[in-house]
Amino acid sequence: MVDNQQCLKKNSCVDLIETDMPTFKKKSFKLIILVNALFFSGYYIIKCPLAYILQKNGLDQVSSYSLASTANIIFSFCSLIFGFTLKDFKTQKIALIIGVLLSGVSIGLLSVGNYFLTKLAITLYVLGGSLYFFSITLLVNKQFDDTHQRLKGNFIYQIFVNFGGFIGSFLFYLELNNSHLFLYEAAVCLISFVLLIVNIKNIYDDKTSRSVMKRFFLLLSGLFCLIFLTLRYESSVRIITILFFFLAILYIIYSSNKKKSYDLLKFIGLIFLFSVPYWMAYTFMYNEFFDFLSKDVDVIFGLSGNTLLLLNPAINMLFGLLTLTPLFLKIVSRHQYLNIGLFLLFFAFLLITVAVKYSVGGSINPIYPAFSVILYSIAEFLIQSTLNSSVSDLLKTPEDQTIGLGMLRSSRAFSAAIAFYFMTYHEKTLAVHYSAHTEMQIAYYTYALFSVVLGVILMLSISQSKKLLAT
Repeated sequence: MVDNQQCLKKNSCVDLIETDMPTFKKKSFKLIILVNALFFSGYYIIKCPLAYILQKNGLDQVSSYSLASTANIIFSFCSLIFGFTLKDFKTQKIALIIGVLLSGVSIGLLSVGNYFLTKLAITLYVLGGSLYFFSITLLVNKQFDDTHQRLKGNFIYQIFVNFGGFIGSFLFYLELNNSHLFLYEAAVCLISFVLLIVNIKNIYDDKTSRSVMKRFFLLLSGLFCLIFLTLRYESSVRIITILFFFLAILYIIYSSNKKKSYDLLKFIGLIFLFSVPYWMAYTFMYNEFFDFLSKDVDVIFGLSGNTLLLLNPAINMLFGLLTLTPLFLKIVSRHQYLNIGLFLLFFAFLLITVAVKYSVGGSINPIYPAFSVILYSIAEFLIQSTLNSSVSDLLKTPEDQTIGLGMLRSSRAFSAAIAFYFMTYHEKTLAVHYSAHTEMQIAYYTYALFSVVLGVILMLSISQSKKLLAT
């Protein structure tokens, strides 16, 4: 096993890749993270500001929130389905290729603006994106045999994802009203698709039998039809998702007691302590908070306040690089990474709550949301990377790993459903009693309540996270 001090002493992403891995896996990992960064620079336009894009296509604000959050709920619901049905499907690189192709087509259709094509585009976005992000975590973890290498590998993967995200977000804000931006983003996804096809033999992965592969394509066809029909019942989707998530947990509790193995159950505890609050925060950031920045934050050099979200991928990337320098020679355990991340998440929303409470004239200085976005970005890096790397470390059997990853992804659906009720209460109230002062008051109560929830979870995580991560 590679000593953690040696791993931490490396001064760059390249050092880690070139010295601590077999040659084939080293080349495979480089290829995965580079193509993924390229793909994500195009995919950003529908992954993050989807509700805003839907408003540009003619939907009102509440409807765009509803459709975007429903899409994200079904997105994660698909991950849960993959978790329970793809136990024998072991060739993740095939799933990546399909996910990239569907995402590229989705962006192209979304640029048209037609309502039917918008629904079709969201269907492809949900199916392609959920398949892609479910599979890439498994594929990245396959490239590493050691716990510390795997954690660092996920850190590097996250750095490159955010590099792509920064390029995509920069272009998004630079050419916000340019229809050619959609064509560029779609082209980038299709270029990623071609690169994956050309280099498929250079990516390390397991093999899957033809019968399993056939069932896989039948599953995708069935899910496509189901997603397209489900998008018509947005309210029901949210309620069913919450119930289904709890039913899945009950099944895991029953299964764990029956097998007398509690690793998967402990992983569910980590999901509630860290993944659920993170995805709730994510839903706020790219829906309600995006709109809040647009309307209630002072302009920055003539630019809308929502350009502050450019800080998210930039800080993610820079902080990730910082974790690979001698400044981080001191060993920090996984539970400390998670607790620090959750604390920063709590402080980010507490800061914006205080800023809204003491705002003057119906708007706030951009310095406060800027600091909140920075804190959120660091928290996102720590929580996401650590949880992703923990799947293979805490769950020993392929079956548990697949279910665990499915639950990790589906926690996004549960969180989005809960966060949506916060956002719709805010918007419906404003529709009746709109004023700048009323808007700020309602925003204060919304962010204050979420800060309290984060504070309670933080206290639980401090006392329980180390126990849950013990192997």
